[in-house]
Amino acid sequence: MKKRVPDYLERLKSVSPMIAFTLCRTEDPSFRWDGDGPDPSKDGFLAYDVTVKARTIVEGEIMEACEYLGGSYYKHDEPLGDVHGYLPQMLEEAASKLAVLIKSVRPLNQAVKECQAASEFMLSVMANPTTP
Repeated sequence: MKKRVPDYLERLKSVSPMIAFTLCRTEDPSFRWDGDGPDPSKDGFLAYDVTVKARTIVEGEIMEACEYLGGSYYKHDEPLGDVHGYLPQMLEEAASKLAVLIKSVRPLNQAVKECQAASEFMLSVMANPTTP
């Protein structure tokens, strides 16, 4: 079954239109399974590092904050989905970090407000995971 993109990713675009959120993964061939149960690589899964980025432009410069999660197992062509349930937290943390970064350059910038709105929105998603 394909993992679909969570609805809250689309809703973030209206909550914080000046902030671009992106997800990507990079294979980590050096990661070794140390969890409970059998190694997922035995079933064709690969270990990836997942990166969530929050970006905006302030005074002509791209500003970016990232959150990382290592040891995430996926099949080669499997979509990221909600990053095993960690995506809301990763989005919230990236938005919060970006707000701090922007404040250091331009404290009253609109992008700070949008980062804060995105962070609050993701906190509400985490508090009410069944809310669309």
